[in-house]
Amino acid sequence: SSLSLSISSSLFLNCSSISLLLSSAFLCSSSLSLSLFSNCCVSSAISLSLSLFFCFRFSISLSLSLYSLFNSSISLFISSFSLISLSLISSLSSSISLSLSPNLCFRSSIS
Repeated sequence: SSLSLSISSSLFLNCSSISLLLSSAFLCSSSLSLSLFSNCCVSSAISLSLSLFFCFRFSISLSLSLYSLFNSSISLFISSFSLISLSLISSLSSSISLSLSPNLCFRSSIS
């Protein structure tokens, strides 16, 4: 009876140690999967922040390009306005000089 009791107690201890080993292995695998999940979350957050940074840089570049285009259009408008004004002034002065020319010829012939 004492032999069967010692066998059964040693079997119980063996089963207990095996279940303890399995529990510790399960805990290790759970902590490993939790750390892998947290690493994935951190890498996803880093990727998202980098994407937002590049989108911000792209929007700044786009706004600078639009600003340059606006400045170029203003410069083109000013240049065309100046050219039109100069041509109008030139044609006006030419017409004035042409209209004064016969008058001067007439005065010089009289004198």
